Amino acid sequence: MIRILLADDHALFRKGIRQLLELEDDLEVVGEVGDGAGVLEFVSVHPVDIVLLDLSLPGMSGMETLRRLSEEAPRVQTIILTMYPESNYAQHLIRQGAGAFVTKSESPEVLLAAIHDVAAGRVHMSDALRAISTSKDDRPPHDRLSARESQVFLLLIEGKTVSEVAYALDLQVSTVSTLVSRIREKLGVESVGEVLLYAHRMGLLN
Repeated sequence: MIRILLADDHALFRKGIRQLLELEDDLEVVGEVGDGAGVLEFVSVHPVDIVLLDLSLPGMSGMETLRRLSEEAPRVQTIILTMYPESNYAQHLIRQGAGAFVTKSESPEVLLAAIHDVAAGRVHMSDALRAISTSKDDRPPHDRLSARESQVFLLLIEGKTVSEVAYALDLQVSTVSTLVSRIREKLGVESVGEVLLYAHRMGLLN
């Protein structure tokens, strides 16, 4: 069962999304909140797999909420669900840790596909966004990591072992080992030690 928190300041919109998701046997809406502070409070107390997060929240913005979630609740995945066109924000938000960016004008099938992709540890990108992303070869290699790979990368450069990363993200050690292999391949390095050297060269270490 995929446990979902709805974060949007429009109660009628939340109700519609809840009704859609509850038609699916493997999805459970475990809560609703109307602001960013509510998101952080809820995930600190209740088990949540995915937050459906609007960008236009009162108080703490959706972008700031995403940043705080990545730091304070790295096990929780985030799908941005917003009225803004994806080309304006999507690439930046995915690099910041979002697992998907879905506009509110999309079909229900697109949202459901995004939820299942993100729950499986994959980044969900539209064809248009993927085309934009693959054309931007000037990005540094670490900006090409998926959301989950970025989480692992950040923990590795903090000095955590594979076992410690697995514990922090509530993943199997074998899963983390696979992610580390992908990270090494994307960064063009041979070992975790070289990952740290890469981070040092890029100015990513404190």
